[in-house]
Amino acid sequence: MRLVRDVRTLEYDRSLAPDDAMRRSRDRFGKYDGRFDNED
Repeated sequence: MRLVRDVRTLEYDRSLAPDDAMRRSRDRFGKYDGRFDNED
């Protein structure tokens, strides 16, 4: 449920441009799946 909440928060944040929101969602899914970690 935490992932769903995080993605919803990103997608409905009007302060983010749509492409930025999508990149952040992709990154959140990737981190959740363990594919990558954008901590660099």
